[in-house]
Amino acid sequence: MSKNCAVLDSSIGKKVIMAITGALLFGFLLSHLAGNFLMFCGAEAYNNYSHALVSNPLIYVAEFFLAAVFLGHIINGIILTVRNKKARPVEYAMTQSLGEKSIASQTMIWSGLIVFYFLVIHLVTFKFGTDVSPASADGVRDIYSLVVARFSEKIYSIFYIMCMIMLGFHLSHAIQSLFRTLGLSQPKYLAIIKVLSILTGIGIAAGYCIFPIYFGFIK
Repeated sequence: MSKNCAVLDSSIGKKVIMAITGALLFGFLLSHLAGNFLMFCGAEAYNNYSHALVSNPLIYVAEFFLAAVFLGHIINGIILTVRNKKARPVEYAMTQSLGEKSIASQTMIWSGLIVFYFLVIHLVTFKFGTDVSPASADGVRDIYSLVVARFSEKIYSIFYIMCMIMLGFHLSHAIQSLFRTLGLSQPKYLAIIKVLSILTGIGIAAGYCIFPIYFGFIK
């Protein structure tokens, strides 16, 4: 047991944990984004989707697991950053081994903390926020109206967009690090992985930005 703990506490072990938790969080981002597109199907579709999620008794297990994954990712990221700074002035998560330095690679810890701050605000706003209209007789909360109301606030929409851009920066390098850490990349494929990582970061950021842009500035 002590040997296993020593491995997990090593820099390599923590990088593996970062990679695994990052992959799980990426899966959540994709599923959450897909669900959000029901906003364009109208209030009833989106509210029924939200109600189906929160009324499922397994939601508490899923939320606990997701919170543990997120906290594990953040804590290990901070520990790795502190260790790297103490050991030598190099970038977080194997920046040099992946090639040229980039803004994304040099600001991983900061973009991660900004995303964490955004998540707290997001939960307070939408999960625990006050509905702009009461729930229906069957207990379905009007999340759709709440989302539209918040995005109609230009300042909030701009804040949301800026945070999603930071998420895109974070992902553009994190995905490269994930492949490298788990030994899923070969030197000849690094350039392809880098391009796909950047495109994925841009795609996720753009996907989430569609909602504040549409409901905050177009609709």
